[in-house]
Amino acid sequence: MTASFYSIKQSALALSLEEREQLATDLFDSLSIEAQQQIESAWAKEAESRLNDIAGGNAKTISGLDVSKKIREMLLYLPLLILL
Repeated sequence: MTASFYSIKQSALALSLEEREQLATDLFDSLSIEAQQQIESAWAKEAESRLNDIAGGNAKTISGLDVSKKIREMLLYLPLLILL
């Protein structure tokens, strides 16, 4: 990758969430129709695979409440990890 790429990437990561979402949309829209279709097809296959894993009992699901609780717990300990 070029220095220009890393500079643009660093600037992009400093954008607000809304600005990054718009940039991602604009970049996706700049791809060829064929590339967009390949990406959408790959995501559809991934979603179907995950759904099949859940339906077949091959994946462990976690409730949204449990995920939120775990994230809150992790965030409480984050300052301690930074000090280590």
